[in-house]
Amino acid sequence: MTTTEIETNVISFINKSLRTDVYFVDAPIGAGKTFTCIQHIKANPDTRYVIGTQTNQLSAAYATELKKQGISYKLIMVDGKHTRTCRRRYASEVRGKHQVVIVNQAVALRRFKKPVNRVMVFDEIPNIYDVRGINFKEIPLLRDAFIEAFSEADRLTEVDGYYDLTITKALVDLKLVLVKHQHLDEDLKEIFVLLCNPIYRVLVDAKRFGRIVQGKQEWLYFNFFMKPDVLADYQETIILGANFERSILYRYWKREVNFIPHEGLRAGLQYTDLSHKAPYVKLYGLSERDISSGRFDEIEGGRQTYVTAAGKAFQELLKRVGIRDHIWTTNIQKGTDKPFKWTLKGGRVTYVSPDPRGSNEYLSYDASIHMAALNPIPETFNVLAKICGMTKKDVYAATAWERIYQWHGRTSFRVKDCTETVHLVCPDMASARYIQSLIPGCADPELIDLGIPALKASTPASDSTRSADKRANQRIAAQDAVEQPRGFPFSEWERKEFNPKLATVNSFEGIFAYLENAAINNEKPADKLDGKMFRGGDGLTSRLLILDIDKCKRDPRELSAWLKQNGITHLIFYTHSSTIKKPRIRVVIPLSEAVDAEGYSHIFKLIRADIWVRFAKDFSVDAGSCGTVNARFFMPTISECGAPIEEIVWTDILAQEAKLFDVRFFLKRALKEAKQGKGMDHANNVVWMQIREIEPVDIIEKFVVAASGEGEAGSGDTNFFAAACAFRDAGYTREEAELYLDMNRMRFGRGKDKGAAKRVTNCVYNKGRTDYRANLIEIPASL
Repeated sequence: MTTTEIETNVISFINKSLRTDVYFVDAPIGAGKTFTCIQHIKANPDTRYVIGTQTNQLSAAYATELKKQGISYKLIMVDGKHTRTCRRRYASEVRGKHQVVIVNQAVALRRFKKPVNRVMVFDEIPNIYDVRGINFKEIPLLRDAFIEAFSEADRLTEVDGYYDLTITKALVDLKLVLVKHQHLDEDLKEIFVLLCNPIYRVLVDAKRFGRIVQGKQEWLYFNFFMKPDVLADYQETIILGANFERSILYRYWKREVNFIPHEGLRAGLQYTDLSHKAPYVKLYGLSERDISSGRFDEIEGGRQTYVTAAGKAFQELLKRVGIRDHIWTTNIQKGTDKPFKWTLKGGRVTYVSPDPRGSNEYLSYDASIHMAALNPIPETFNVLAKICGMTKKDVYAATAWERIYQWHGRTSFRVKDCTETVHLVCPDMASARYIQSLIPGCADPELIDLGIPALKASTPASDSTRSADKRANQRIAAQDAVEQPRGFPFSEWERKEFNPKLATVNSFEGIFAYLENAAINNEKPADKLDGKMFRGGDGLTSRLLILDIDKCKRDPRELSAWLKQNGITHLIFYTHSSTIKKPRIRVVIPLSEAVDAEGYSHIFKLIRADIWVRFAKDFSVDAGSCGTVNARFFMPTISECGAPIEEIVWTDILAQEAKLFDVRFFLKRALKEAKQGKGMDHANNVVWMQIREIEPVDIIEKFVVAASGEGEAGSGDTNFFAAACAFRDAGYTREEAELYLDMNRMRFGRGKDKGAAKRVTNCVYNKGRTDYRANLIEIPASL
């Protein structure tokens, strides 16, 4: 082991020792978490516990089992109208005589004035994230008071494009006024109560906040992340739940918490995976496209049309398999407390809420159909991508798909020894495939065609798309032939004598530590010819992508934040000639695999183009000799700009597994040169790139007509349509596009037509208008 690797391990050990320890048991549905937990409590009579559940039903089930085992307990049932009373009772009982206190998780997640001598056991993974919104246009005086509460500059710390809101005295005073207001909406009051609760970290989009201050924005979303120190007063914490490492709790807390598997509880489970159920589970999906609230709006007749069609198709399925009993669910109809109409009769037909965790009433049912849209709002995707490094698929898995899996788990699916085939119908194929991934050996899900056009997959690929796919396959085939090194080869030599010495470092952390040490300790050579040079690899292949950016017009930390947001582990160091006003940087990105010259050139052009699309000339990447696999760079030396910027995006912090730049994903992406044609710049060739990641604010800013919301009626129609096309081509769903356009319609003329966003997105998404090429962004090849 090298010196740098030893230093890295020591630093890692120190960081871990400063974190909170939390034990967890990753157990699939039906594995016997409740039974195992009670047996563990019974075996430790001198230890006092709190059991935190998510439903009163599960709390009651615990009470029943504890009574059978002769274990003293106190049950505190949550009543939405008397939550404060429940909290006071809990604060008293938690120091009481009973060995176990059973309470809802929302009550248990709190701080105490003194430590509590109890072990906290959460049955199911607590929800530590919530998002709430305020429409300040409806309450302009509140907007002014809210802005005033954060008028001091030091109260706003920007992190990855979000302001980290600090509790101020002005904010607390505002809350006290609002909660006493008799005619104010209770949800609004609750937002300000949460804003003043120190157990939460609150993030708001910095750009949106700025537009609120300027009076150009109506809605502001508050992202509440519960801090792990909410557990600090308990003696110990244990979390029982399925797919633990996919949860938002794990992804957000993992940098501050040591998550430790609880081997004792795990040993008591009936099973640790669902492979035994594979022969007895049949999965179905009702839509090729992801189901969401916006998708339902695309269907003529809306949700009821979808539910009715699903009912007819499900009835045919039940006849085919000889089953009548089933459970079903939909969203609740707006303005009522009732689900959508379900026409199937006969047998036991039971509506079950989309969130029935802890219920064991339906174990005898062998069929279930889930038809609810549980998709998060766009703000959730944005903040979890930037703060937790979660992809869109990760967010769906942690929120919507996990809830669908838990819902289907109320049936005989959770019964270990049941050999009857259970038929699980999901709202779409994506959620069905997710559940399949949790059952090793399970057959592929089957599509149930409802005959609704809006649920069909996209149109077949064009000839140009197939040609691009062919070239991508050729690049992948070439990559398969690249010999892969064991670690990260690294060459270094004195510039005066080109005699590269190749060494292999076992991990990218070793490379980072070596470069960081050089940037902190290496003095600038008196003569440039005396400087040391380095490159990744042997000049033929490399596992390090290095970007040369000598013209930084913005703070390099902004580039670092963007790279982190996109899940790219990286190190940025300053050159010796870098100054505070004119920083010059090198960006070192570890690759998932070594690439040859062609592969390196391809991914270099793509990441350079991505940076151009996001930052234009603010971070102009040198594309000359610095864009080749054998490019050489000066070793870091001391700079007046300070220490390097390191960001490691972890996929599993417990196993110290980092997310490396996905070579094969980028090799599958296409970068095409545009043909010379009318309206093109013939003097300078133009590179066109299909955008996969573009922020909504950038689309709005590009097409806005009247930034102040003024202008003649209709003057923004063309641009409004163009913006809708841009959202579609950038991969946004219809409901996301409609939301962003509706929020900003005042910036496309007078904005008095409240239905404009819905109509234009219907035109663009449903009717397939393709007369605008907003998915092509011009990037001058000379830059």
